[in-house]
Amino acid sequence: MNKIKFLAFCIFTIFLLDSCKNSNVNTENTLIMEIDGIRYETQQVNTVVVRAGTLFSVEITANFPDRKDRVFLKIFSFSQQGAGTYMLGGLEQNQITYANDGNFVGNLAMQTNQGCIASQGNFIQITDFDGQILNGNFSATVCKGGTSKNIVNGQLLRLYIR
Repeated sequence: MNKIKFLAFCIFTIFLLDSCKNSNVNTENTLIMEIDGIRYETQQVNTVVVRAGTLFSVEITANFPDRKDRVFLKIFSFSQQGAGTYMLGGLEQNQITYANDGNFVGNLAMQTNQGCIASQGNFIQITDFDGQILNGNFSATVCKGGTSKNIVNGQLLRLYIR
C-alpha cells in the first residue's frame, strides 16, 4: 500500500512541477515570429496607432537584441478600423519590412510587395484592439532582388499602444 501512495505522490509532484514551469512566462508587449524556420521573440516592441476620421494607421517596430534583426509592420487603411484582417501589398499600402542588418533603409531591407510569392498569405490580423492594447497575428513573404524570406506564425501579444 505504501508503494502505491508513494507512486501517486510522485506522479502528483511531477504534474504540479510541470504545470508551474511556464507560470512565469511574460507575454506582455511581445512579438513572436518564425523566419525561415528560426524562432524570433522580443519584448522590445514599439506600437503607434493613429485614428483620424476614416484613417486607421498602425506602426509596429520590433528589435531583437540578441541579433541585429528588426521588423516593421504597417497598416494604413481608410476602409476599415480596429479588429480585422489587413492584406499586405495592396492599394492601402499595408506592409511588413524585415531588416537583418537592423537598417530599414539599407540595401538589405526586404518587404512585402506584388513581386513576392507568399507561401501562406500576406496579412496582418488584429484580433483584439481596445485603444490601449493590441493583439493579433501575421504572416508574410518579404523579398528583395530575387531573395525572399518567409515570416510565419507571427503573434502580437498584448502590445501597448504609445
